[in-house]
Amino acid sequence: MTVIPRRAAIAEVTGLSAVNAATKVHRIKKLLQQQYLEGAATAHAGH
Repeated sequence: MTVIPRRAAIAEVTGLSAVNAATKVHRIKKLLQQQYLEGAATAHAGH
């Protein structure tokens, strides 16, 4: 069984280069973290 690095697997499925796929994943994770933290701050402020 060949192990494909996660970045290469995402690139293969999306048709992007491995570096471009990694950049997009990083940006999405950063955005989700920001939204999560904003939601947590809003929920905490409501108490």
